[in-house]
Amino acid sequence: MDGFETCCQIRSDVRLRHVPVAFLTSRKTTEDVRAGMAAGGNDFILKPFDNAQMISRVDHWTRQRINKA
Repeated sequence: MDGFETCCQIRSDVRLRHVPVAFLTSRKTTEDVRAGMAAGGNDFILKPFDNAQMISRVDHWTRQRINKA
């Protein structure tokens, strides 16, 4: 199972729909990004990534979850 299918599985479970999903990948074609978003992903972070960028994105998505709770 790849990341796209995993994301679809997460989104199909009512208990997990609120969990943010970020793809961390070296796949960077427009089609890959579209597939990730179509699968229900919230973010698409490309490798190599900057540690500060990763922390910023995780912080963003966890704050979104806290603010909606």
